[in-house]
Amino acid sequence: RSLALCTEEGRDGSPRVELDLLCSLGETLRKQSQFSEAGTSLRRALAIAEDNRNGIGLLDVANCLASLGRLYREQQHYTEAERFYRACLQIRTREAGPRHLMVGTVLRDLGTMYVKLGQYTEAKRVLKEALEITEACLGHEHPALVTPLNNLAVAYSHHGERDKARRLYQRAL
Repeated sequence: RSLALCTEEGRDGSPRVELDLLCSLGETLRKQSQFSEAGTSLRRALAIAEDNRNGIGLLDVANCLASLGRLYREQQHYTEAERFYRACLQIRTREAGPRHLMVGTVLRDLGTMYVKLGQYTEAKRVLKEALEITEACLGHEHPALVTPLNNLAVAYSHHGERDKARRLYQRAL
C-alpha cells in the first residue's frame, strides 16, 4: 500500500522512500522464495538507485546489486550472481574504502557462493579477506564474527582441511 501511494500517478513520491520500500519488499519476497516478484522489485529499486538525478548515492546502487546477487545465488544462477556481487564490490571498495565492513559483507556473500560451486581455493581466499575486514572493523571478540568464522570453516572443511576448520569452529564458539 505504501509503495502504491508513493508511486501513484500525480504524486511526487520520494525516490528514497520508494527505493527503500522496493528493496525491503524484494528481500522479503526473496526470503519467501518468490523469486520472480523479488527480481521485479529489486530491478525497479536498482533503476531508481542508478538514476543519479534523484540524489541517491552509489552505495545505494551497490546495496541493490548485492540484493540481486543474493537473489540469483539462491536460484543457482551463479554467473549472474557473481556479476552482481563483483559490481557491488567494485562500488563499495571505491566509495567506502577497501577495508570497510560493507566490503567484507559482499566478500562473505561471494565466498559462500564459491563454496557452493566447489571453488574452495577461491572461496578460502575471499572468505579470509572478509574475516580480516570484519575483525579489523569490529574487533576480535565481536559476536558478528561468528558468521565469517563459520563460513571460512565450511570452506576449509569441504577442501579437506579439517584441523583448520575445527580451530575456526572452536573460535566461533
